[in-house]
Amino acid sequence: MSRGTVSFAVVHGDATQADVDVLALKHAQRFHGLDLVVADRLFATGQEVHDLGLPPGHELLFESRLAVTAAFVLFVGTPSSVSFTYSDVRKFASDVLRALRAAGRPVRSVGTSLHGRGFGLDEVEAALAQLGGCLDALGAGEVPPDLEEIRILEIDRARCERIWSAMDGALGRALELGPDRRVWAIGPGAPTARGSSTSEPKVAGVVDKPHAFVAMPFAKEMEDVYYFGIQGPVRGHGLVCERIDQEVFTGDIVEQIKRRIESAAVVIADVTGANPNVYLEIGYAWGRARPCVLLIRDGDEPRFDIRGVRHIRYATIRELAELLDREVGRLREQGLIS
Repeated sequence: MSRGTVSFAVVHGDATQADVDVLALKHAQRFHGLDLVVADRLFATGQEVHDLGLPPGHELLFESRLAVTAAFVLFVGTPSSVSFTYSDVRKFASDVLRALRAAGRPVRSVGTSLHGRGFGLDEVEAALAQLGGCLDALGAGEVPPDLEEIRILEIDRARCERIWSAMDGALGRALELGPDRRVWAIGPGAPTARGSSTSEPKVAGVVDKPHAFVAMPFAKEMEDVYYFGIQGPVRGHGLVCERIDQEVFTGDIVEQIKRRIESAAVVIADVTGANPNVYLEIGYAWGRARPCVLLIRDGDEPRFDIRGVRHIRYATIRELAELLDREVGRLREQGLIS
């Protein structure tokens, strides 16, 4: 690596087992998911971590005491998950590196997970926002002086492959390839996707893009419908594609759903299986005057309350992608999606 650059790796693996100096996690005013797991493990070592009360931009560093493979765990305060945006993801990534520089400890490697996807943010856009935050800190020289590697860890293999593809688009082909990892050089002097060392790669998180909110059952059999039938056509029209990856809608989840529907350029709802949460989201979207595209798989029938409403019927995922592409295009031509 040239001076001023570091390795940026996206790795398929468990963040708690990452062989890094510091595992960096967000604290969105309460614990969720991975950060909750790590906090419980740290608590079991005798450290009080459950009532951090970290305001956004503040941080606390803990010795891991073998709770995780990393030597230290860093929690950085962020806004709550209800109001978490791509800009917040980007700021989190830069705050991590700035905090570690200020801590004054030797740090050669930092690991973290993908942030925002479980509460509705587009996984690719969120990953690019994390990259952008790392570039911000590197460009400002606000990183630990000994830093050699930033590692994003993702336990879901399919998601990891989608992020690899996105990073190739932003940074060019990875310098290092392996069955479970891809590595790029980033920072001043690193080549970009255009082969230039002077222009910043195309990353996210400065201005949040228009988005489509997808309402559909959170079920394994619907995953291909979302990733191959819906996400591609939506992104092809310049929109970010968002959905809530939660099966039970309570508390913060409901508030996040309402916020993302209210700000959506379009709501796309798959009513296959008559999931009550999907119908609830359609009703809220109608109440907020959001344009809606309704989908249903062949062999299923919509319930009486939307039976007379125009919807797209599809037999295959390929057919869905083609029909949805046309429908989103039609709505854009009519000025219903900006």
